Amino acid sequence: MSKKNQDVKVNEFWALARAFLKVYLPNARDVSQNTVKAYKQALETLIRYLEVSGCTRDTMNLEMLTPACVEGFIVWMSKDQNYKSRTCNLRLSAIKTFLRYCGRHAITNEAISRDVLALPMKKIQKEKIEYMSSEAVAAIMNAPDSGKILGRRNKAMLALLYDSAARVQELVDIEVGDLHLLDKAGTVSDPFVTLRGKGNKVRNVSLSPKTAKLILSYMKEFHPVATNREPLFYTRRTGSLWPLSVDSVGRALRNSADKARLRIHEVPERVYCHLLRKSRAMHLYMAGVPLPVIMELLGHASMNTTSGFYAFVTWEMVSDAMKKANEGHLDGEMLWKDPKIVKQLYILD
Repeated sequence: MSKKNQDVKVNEFWALARAFLKVYLPNARDVSQNTVKAYKQALETLIRYLEVSGCTRDTMNLEMLTPACVEGFIVWMSKDQNYKSRTCNLRLSAIKTFLRYCGRHAITNEAISRDVLALPMKKIQKEKIEYMSSEAVAAIMNAPDSGKILGRRNKAMLALLYDSAARVQELVDIEVGDLHLLDKAGTVSDPFVTLRGKGNKVRNVSLSPKTAKLILSYMKEFHPVATNREPLFYTRRTGSLWPLSVDSVGRALRNSADKARLRIHEVPERVYCHLLRKSRAMHLYMAGVPLPVIMELLGHASMNTTSGFYAFVTWEMVSDAMKKANEGHLDGEMLWKDPKIVKQLYILD
């Protein structure tokens, strides 16, 4: 290939990638900025793999993306980067979408291999959902120091994050005008918050009166004279209010978990924002809240997403159900909790 032809193909690759992210996704597909970020992250991961494989940015072109190359990309993500199968599939799906776009807009679509688009996703094994006990969550919620200004902010922030089961990005996107805590008489009545989810989908989530009062107390201190467009949780830069970063929220949660773990050993070693969301959903599920309601709370577009995570029972739920069904008939110690009995449940003999 001549240097001139190579330069044309390289320039085409980068031009298509930029147009895909800056024009096609936000305008033709009308996806949210967070979705654009996810596609950009997938492309950046692919570019990093090509660089690791010996390719330079000034030589990359579409013809390099052969089935063997993309298969190698999947193996590299899984083995070298330790990405979970679900993450690998998300990256692969984004790359396929990009290649379909290139197939429609490239000077020649011969470089877009149908075999690449036909590559299968990695098999995902369903795992039991990870969640925290109510006691662990309560300990984390109470861990921030109310005697300090950041402690009061963190207490309100974590309470809202758990009570609404919001994604962390949804939390930092909340503006003052998204809160609906008081009725016309100025009393707490049917409080709720408006969240902006994936794909710019909006949903209203009910809040407990306790959380509403905590947020109202926070508002008096942090938003004494507020406008509706101000970020609810913020940092000050150059005299303006900017939304708190997701990293700041995660750091506040981890610090609270570290303090809570000193008092309650049930707090996991690794606590992250999505774990709080899953814990809230599981607590509602175990309390008997129907899955369609949990689906609305979480902002899932498909019931399959919700049921795939939460539609299972634990031994405790079986026990509670049997206890209610046999109330007054079967009393005594729950022998299945005995370690020797439990061991018998999980052997091959």
